Amino acid sequence: MNTENNIYSKVFTCNNIVTGKTEELVFENEKLVRIIESGSSNSDHILVGPGLIDLQVNGINGIDFNDPSVTQQDIINATHYLLSKGITTFLPTVITNSDANILQIVRTIYGACLSDALANECIWGIHLEGPFISQEAGAKGAHDQNHIKAPDWDLFSQFQEACGGRIKLITLAPEWDEAPGFIEKCKEHGVIVSIGHSMANSQQIDKAVKAG
Repeated sequence: MNTENNIYSKVFTCNNIVTGKTEELVFENEKLVRIIESGSSNSDHILVGPGLIDLQVNGINGIDFNDPSVTQQDIINATHYLLSKGITTFLPTVITNSDANILQIVRTIYGACLSDALANECIWGIHLEGPFISQEAGAKGAHDQNHIKAPDWDLFSQFQEACGGRIKLITLAPEWDEAPGFIEKCKEHGVIVSIGHSMANSQQIDKAVKAG
């Protein structure tokens, strides 16, 4: 630890779990500015590696991302908690809900990203898990059947507009007749589609894959 050039610095000696080498991580004003490789690993040193990525976080540490009353500060607090566990990139995940509630939640997530630079850096996008999933009991799980519906691009566009285009991943059931066309539009707009909560047969899955 030093104060060279009046900049508060900290140096951590650690083992890189990828290279197996010992490294010195140099921080200035809490920002990593330099990595110095200093030899073979030492069992006494802490381990360091790339940050983890979580594609589906429905909530964390008592914060429920699917509660319409969730606040921007809740989203920011969740981000800090995930960072403390080594997760540097994540997608807050919004499940099947009423249209109004989904709009409210994605607006809140978007607001957190606009108001907090750290949250904006860590939240790669929003994962929309529903409402375009299967209504069958064996597939829908805990999702509310009252709000499950066929893929609807106009509705999805409303969700996207409410969050500044932050929806990057959507889970849907491809057995809906509307699914192939919807998937094609998602592909055109850079939204990744994942099959989930589904009872689709092989032909329906094949159509979904060909659609994008």
